[in-house]
Amino acid sequence: MKYSKVFKLLTIISFTTLTGCGLFDSGSSKTNYTNNNLNNNLNNNPNQVEAPTFSPSEGTYSTTQSVTITSATDGAVLHYTTDSTTPSCSSGTTYTAAISVSSTETIKAIACKDGMDDSDVVSAVYTINSGNPTKVATPTFNYSTGTYTPPIYVTITDSTPSTSIYYTTSGTAPTSCSGNLYTSALTINTTTTLKAIACKSGMTNSDVQSATYTINVNQQPNPPYYSPTPGTYSSSQIVTIASSNAISIRYVTNGSSLSCNSGTIYYNPITITSSTTFNAIACSYNGTGSTITTGAYTINYPSNCGYENQICCPVGICFNTSVDACNSSNHCVPCGTEASICCGTNNAGSSYGCVNGDCGLVGCYCNTSNKCSQLLGQGDNCTDSYQCESPCTCFKGTGNSQKTCCGSIH
Repeated sequence: MKYSKVFKLLTIISFTTLTGCGLFDSGSSKTNYTNNNLNNNLNNNPNQVEAPTFSPSEGTYSTTQSVTITSATDGAVLHYTTDSTTPSCSSGTTYTAAISVSSTETIKAIACKDGMDDSDVVSAVYTINSGNPTKVATPTFNYSTGTYTPPIYVTITDSTPSTSIYYTTSGTAPTSCSGNLYTSALTINTTTTLKAIACKSGMTNSDVQSATYTINVNQQPNPPYYSPTPGTYSSSQIVTIASSNAISIRYVTNGSSLSCNSGTIYYNPITITSSTTFNAIACSYNGTGSTITTGAYTINYPSNCGYENQICCPVGICFNTSVDACNSSNHCVPCGTEASICCGTNNAGSSYGCVNGDCGLVGCYCNTSNKCSQLLGQGDNCTDSYQCESPCTCFKGTGNSQKTCCGSIH
C-alpha cells in the first residue's frame, strides 16, 4: 500500500561545517542554531522511494539545457518520458545520462527500487525561447514549491549573463526592475511566496518566476540514527549521529535526562575508545523533539593489542613505549623507524629518548611535534643551547622552548 506524500528533501547534517545560531539551551524558548544542510520536506511513508528531482529546475531558458534527474534514495532506478505519457517502473526510458532539451519540452519521471514503494511521478516543463535572444531568461530557484522544515536558504540564479534580479515575498509579482535587488541567499522561516524577475540593459525583461514555500515549524523530526551501526567492535570507533530532517541534535553518554534544552549539542563525529552508550534526540526549528534513540557500542580490544605490530589499545597506547610507538594507522611499530616517531613518553622538545637507536640517526633529537629531527648545526644562528632544525626553527636541548633561526641554517 502507498502512503500519501508531502514533499521531502533528504539532507544529512554535515557536521564539520555547521553554521548559524540558535540551538535550544536551558531556559530558552527557541533554538540558537541553524544549518542549511538540515532542511527537509516531510514524508509519511519512509518505505517510499524519494521522488525524482530535476536540475536545472523547470523554467524558461534562451539556450539548450542539459537536464539531470536524481533521487535521494540510494540505488533507485529512474524512468522518464518526454512525450506527455506517464512513466512507470516498467515503461518509459531508463535514465542513464543528462537529457538535452533544445526546444520546449515536458519531462515526467518516476523512481523505483526493489522492496520499496514506487515514488510519485513528477514533471518539469522547460520552455526554450531560442527564437527571442533579446529576452532575458526566467530566473530559477534552488528550492521548488513545497513544504519544508525551517529555515531554508533560497538562491536565485539566471542563465543570462550579467543580469540584475529583483524579487518580492509579499505575493505580488515584480512588474519592473526595481525594489528588492537580489544579492545573496534568502532565509525563509515562515510560509512565503517568492517571485522574481531578471533584467538586463538592452534586453526584454524575463518572465516572472514564482514558488510558494510552506514552512512547518511543528513537525516532529525523524529520530537520530548512528553510523557505524551500534554493536561490538575490536578497536576504537568514530561515531556519526544524524537525522534526515532535524535542525540540531543533542546527546548524552551518561544516561542523564535528555531534551532539546539539555544534553550535549552534536557538532562533529565522536571518537570512542571504550564501551559507550549514546542517547540522542533530534530537534526541530521551534524545539520540537523526536523520540530518543540509543546507540550502544562495546569495544573489546584483542588480547594482543598494544604490542609491536598489533593495534594500539586504545588509540595511541603501546605497552612498551621505550621501543614502540603508535603510528597514524593506530598500530604499534618500532619507534624511530617509521615516520620518525620518537621513543619514550613526554619527549616533545627534549633531546631525551632521541639518541642513536631511537631515531636510527646519530645526533637526532625530538622536536616539539614528538618527531625525530636530525641536528643540522649549532652556533651563532642558534645561540645558547638551542639547536637549528629545518625549516629554520631553533629547539632547545631540553624543555619545549623554541625560536626562529637567524640567517641561513648551518
